[in-house]
Amino acid sequence: MIRLSLETPPANKPMSMDLLKKTMRLDPAETEEDDVLSMWLDSGVSVVEEMSNRKLITQKWKMYADEWGEIIGVMPYGVCQSIEKIEYVDTDNQTIILDESFYGLAGSGNDYAKIWFTCDFNYPEINYTPESITVYFTCGYGDDESKVPNVAHVAISLYVQGIRNDDDVESALNAHINQLAYHGGPDA
Repeated sequence: MIRLSLETPPANKPMSMDLLKKTMRLDPAETEEDDVLSMWLDSGVSVVEEMSNRKLITQKWKMYADEWGEIIGVMPYGVCQSIEKIEYVDTDNQTIILDESFYGLAGSGNDYAKIWFTCDFNYPEINYTPESITVYFTCGYGDDESKVPNVAHVAISLYVQGIRNDDDVESALNAHINQLAYHGGPDA
């Protein structure tokens, strides 16, 4: 079973208060609602990331697996920028770092990046205990809001606007989340 753990959180927010106010057509000089808007903005980011299964800003994660077959396939959280390393616990209970020459990342920088192994790679025997394999990876569209797809900004704004106006924006939010799912990478 796969388990994910955040190693390094994003350094920046995927959407600034200024951009939120601009998309909501609010006066940037008006600060009376800033505290509550900030709270709703954070909540909107969480909702959009959860619904889209993507991380919007660069961050580092660990993916734990019980067996080799679990790490083959599309990487979690959308745009996978890189795999820093893969570790496994061998049958002698020693942690081994897998040589980088045996694996790579196909589709780095897009939504469907996958770990691949070379033809001559023989899966090492592992200690079959939970989380015997750890993949260290970096995901997200980029380091600041300029790298985040506009459709994500619109979805976050719709969420905040809906809460602010006590509206039901679920269908509009879902439509933008679906667009984000087919966005591709940071340059798409």
